[in-house]
Amino acid sequence: IYRMMKSKNLREGALGCSGGVQTELETRVSANEDDIEDARKRVATMEKIITQLKDKTDYLENRSRRSNVRIVNVPEQAEGRDAVGFLEKFIPQILGGENFTAPVTLERAHRIGKKTDRPRPLIAKFLNFREKEKVLRLARSKGEIMYENKKISFYPDYSADLQRRRDEFLQVKRLLREKEVECALIYPAKLRIKHQGNIKFFSTPAEVQKFVEELPGE
Repeated sequence: IYRMMKSKNLREGALGCSGGVQTELETRVSANEDDIEDARKRVATMEKIITQLKDKTDYLENRSRRSNVRIVNVPEQAEGRDAVGFLEKFIPQILGGENFTAPVTLERAHRIGKKTDRPRPLIAKFLNFREKEKVLRLARSKGEIMYENKKISFYPDYSADLQRRRDEFLQVKRLLREKEVECALIYPAKLRIKHQGNIKFFSTPAEVQKFVEELPGE
């Protein structure tokens, strides 16, 4: 009888220890799960802050470029050592001097990028934002612009991230032109579509793609 009682007590003690260990493990697991959830929330908050900072930085970068024009395919060394002086004469010469009642005035100008077999773009920073807008407008209206048998193009100067977002619309813009639907990319990166007298705005190429697919067939 004594042995039986002793054996029973040992079993109960073992079970008690086992239950205590299990309770402790459950407590630790619960605490770990709480820590993981807290870490996830912290990471989500940090990702949100990083995105906001990135957007703000990109906004400020584009704001600093708002008076810039990117001029593409001007032959290397055409500007000599005075890019500002060259472009102040080149711009009215190529866009029509009659369109300028006052001399073009630039704050600075320079080439960007590494030298390759193609001419590096020229960046021209205008003192007057309206004059910069006028130059872009004249370049668009003129169509093909040639200089020394090379086609010259004028573009706004955007950050790499914004330029990427705008380039994402290129394919859907081609589809719209094929269907003779009037469209225009507006700042910063939205597509305005005029169709059957209605104007719509699209924030993503996917939205435009869906719109194109829903257009009536020819």
